Amino acid sequence: MKKTLILLSIMALAGGAAVAGDEPAKDSAAIKATVADYLEGWFSSDPERMERAFHPNLAKYNVRTVGKTDLEYLSRMSAEELVAMAHHNQEWVKGKKFHEMKILYEDDQLAVVHAVSDGFYDLCNLAKINGEWKIVQVLWGRNDLGKK
Repeated sequence: MKKTLILLSIMALAGGAAVAGDEPAKDSAAIKATVADYLEGWFSSDPERMERAFHPNLAKYNVRTVGKTDLEYLSRMSAEELVAMAHHNQEWVKGKKFHEMKILYEDDQLAVVHAVSDGFYDLCNLAKINGEWKIVQVLWGRNDLGKK
């Protein structure tokens, strides 16, 4: 009985958050649509679609290496830089695409999404601001998906 009460208390404190494997919250479709705007906008070179997905203060990070050394640092791009790049990425995204996404965490205000595309993966942090889901931070890495 004590264990049941403790479990119920923890669930109440969690506020109904949906975590992988739980019942999805009502905003799952909107969260996925936001991430799709970012990635499908990137691969179709549609900067307006990407911009719609981003909070203006978005930061996108990647661990990089300095030249031919082993020294690593955290590279940062802004929403403005990503949108500007989408104007000029037609040639190198040709034939590449976004494949799948999974919501890892979701509640009424925050979400974390893992998305896989040709050449890279993203961990997107979203926030619901004034009723709209916006990507506020992305941590990305390279993958070998699509390479033969």
